[in-house]
This record gives sequence, C-alpha cells and structure tokens, in this order.
Amino acid sequence: MITSRTKILFFLVWFIISTCSLAPAQESVSQESTTPQGQTKENTAASQTTKVIAPKVLVLAMFEVGKFTGDAPGEAQLWVEQEKLDTQINVEGIPHPLYFNPTTGLAITVTDMGTVNAAATVMALGLSPKIDLSKTFVLIAGIAGGPPAFVSTGSAFWANYVVDADLAYEISNYEFPTTDKPLFHLGCPGDFCDNGWTAGYEIFELNKKLSKAAFETSRNVELADTQAAESYRRNYPQTAARLRPFVAQGDVLSSGTYFHGKVFGRWADWWMKKWTKGEGEYRVTAMEDSGTLLSLSRLNKIKRADFNRAMVLRTISNYDRQHPGQTALESLQADSGGYIISIKNAYRVGSAVAHDIIANPEKWEALVQ
Repeated sequence: MITSRTKILFFLVWFIISTCSLAPAQESVSQESTTPQGQTKENTAASQTTKVIAPKVLVLAMFEVGKFTGDAPGEAQLWVEQEKLDTQINVEGIPHPLYFNPTTGLAITVTDMGTVNAAATVMALGLSPKIDLSKTFVLIAGIAGGPPAFVSTGSAFWANYVVDADLAYEISNYEFPTTDKPLFHLGCPGDFCDNGWTAGYEIFELNKKLSKAAFETSRNVELADTQAAESYRRNYPQTAARLRPFVAQGDVLSSGTYFHGKVFGRWADWWMKKWTKGEGEYRVTAMEDSGTLLSLSRLNKIKRADFNRAMVLRTISNYDRQHPGQTALESLQADSGGYIISIKNAYRVGSAVAHDIIANPEKWEALVQ
C-alpha cells in the first residue's frame, strides 16, 4: 500500500528531475591561453582552429627580455612590433608562442638560449600538426660575439658554415701545458685528425646561393650605431674593429659555452679552419645555431622542413676577446655599447631579406631548387 509519505517522496523526485531538464544549458567557455602582461592578445579562433599554419618566412630568435612588446627589446620584440605579428599560436613543446601575421605570412618564435633549447624547440615546432615548414624559409636572426680582426660591433654576417664547438676533448692547461688548444677533436691522438669520433652535427654547410642572395639583398641597409659603441671600438687597434657597422658574409662557431678571451678566440679560428678544410671564415661565436640546424636537418629527412631554405644571420654585440690593457674578465664584463645596435641591426638586415622573400617568391624559390 502506498502511504502518504511515499507519495510525497515520489513528488519530490519528479520535481527535481523536471527542474533539471528545464534548466538552460550553460554556455561553453573558450579556454584562451594566458599570456604575460604586455604581450599581444591571442587570436583565439586562430589558436583553436585545425587549419595548418604554413609561414612563408619563419624567424628564430634566441631570447627575449621581459615582455614581447613595449619594453627594452630582446631579439624578438622589434619583429613582433614592426611586422604586426599579432596572432599568437600555442604549439606544444615550445617555450613561447609562435607570433604570426596571416596577411604577410611572416612568423617568429623564441627558442631560448643554448644549443639544447634551440634543438628541442625547433624539433617540436617542426613536428607539430599545427605547423607546416616544408616550404618555409627559416631565418635564424640573433646577436653574437666576434673577433676584432674581422668585425665591428653592430655589424651583420650571413653564414655559409656553422661549426659546433661543444663536441670535443677538454683538458685543463694546468694538466696539459704542452698545447695551446683548450679543446681538441674527439678520438684523435693529437689535437685534430680526419678519422676521429663524430656525432653528425659537427659542421653544417648552408645553401651558399641563398646566403649570397641574402647578403646582396641587405648589404646596403642603413645600420644603427651609437656614440657609446663608436667610443668603445677605439680601444682596439685592429682596423676592422674600429669600423662603423657593415654587412658581410662570415661563418659561425656554435657553442653552448660562452667562451671569451684571446686563447679561445685563436682556438675558434683554428677549429673553424680544421672542420671546413680551410673554407670557413670564423667571424661569429654564437650559442644555438648547431642545435637549430641539427633539428632542421632531421626534419628535412622526413619532409617536415627544407634545410636548403635555412639562413643564419648574426649581428655583433661584443668582441670575443680583450683589447690591450684589459683582462679577459674585464672584457667579458664590459659594456661595449654593442647590444642595442646589434638588436636593431638584426631586425633591419633580417627584415630586408624577409620582405624580399615575401614580395618576390619566384626569385627565392629558384635558389632552393
């Protein structure tokens, strides 16, 4: 027999079910990734769509200082601001968003400092289902050091060769005083040999036709300079070190270790000559490029990128050794005045080439066939 209490219970259950079924559905909330204050706002539609992004030109910077807009610039900020790279695309596995202009096809991201960071970032970017780099011109554009016999602060160099400087034997000169080489070839009885151990990323030869075209396109770009940089240059007796900034071709020694001083500087020139069989010209010491190019070379093998489209541009922020009357440590810690002009000139020189690639694709495509 159904009691009055049972009837009341049935009524309450019916009422609750009816009320829930009639309640309006809540609107779904778009999950937009948060970005540091001052960065461009993420284009949510672009970040959530399944459309694959295929940049015409991808710029790789290695560091940024603070925000990506509105403060003191690192290697990426001028690109983001001046090129209207307002669309941010979050890519799994890379430390910063990809900044993109859908109208021009220009993009930039930051790898973070060092060969390991650079390799990991570029590999993650190239393997992402969101990104297609198979026809993208990749431009490494950052600041670096260089030898005063051949460079001046603010100058820009397009590379034909990148030689890695991390894979080597190293014995302290205190324990091995009979050599002036701080590092030497793995697996060799002496400081270098042709049949030593290798790991596959000791040397990268870039597309020389592409490098030359980049140089020719940008050689007359007006470069930034300052009185502070000019004044510091006068401390060096070498003719090149005293020149105003210029654009040239020259090769990169890539090392995760920030070496400095006359001993390492002389060694860097020797190491470059050995690995390139005398063809390379040591002009730049940087910290990421062999890692970046290793990832691009592997992505090339699986047709996720085209190594033949890679370019390396470095601008000189500091000399790689001391001037007369200065110790190596004093030189390392000195303000050469080269930082801000090298940041500006990396953008000025690099953007001249990026703009030409976008405006004249047939010209540049002919160089990579």
